[in-house]
Amino acid sequence: MKAPTRPPKPTRQNIIYRWTLIVLGSVFVGIGFIGVFVPLLPTTPFLLLAAACYFKSSEKFYNWLINHRWFGPYLRNYREGKRFSGKQKAALVVLIAVSVISSALILMYFSV
Repeated sequence: MKAPTRPPKPTRQNIIYRWTLIVLGSVFVGIGFIGVFVPLLPTTPFLLLAAACYFKSSEKFYNWLINHRWFGPYLRNYREGKRFSGKQKAALVVLIAVSVISSALILMYFSV
């Protein structure tokens, strides 16, 4: 009977690679978070990059991101091939309208 083998000890190079991906994933999550509030900054591509980084580096962080109450739906909808929900479309239209109106008001105020 063969004795069970231990997983190989992580090398310094593997640890650096893993932590680099975790840091990059966290940066992408941060940019994605900002993209939720800034209409012209996309959220989903940055969350997809974060998910890819976390998938390669940490199962814990990947599961956290996929099951997150705000970010999870973006990733699950993308993974399942779904489009924007009606709620997301309405929020997008409102945010774009607020941005356009506020920009116009600011331009009118400062141009006079």
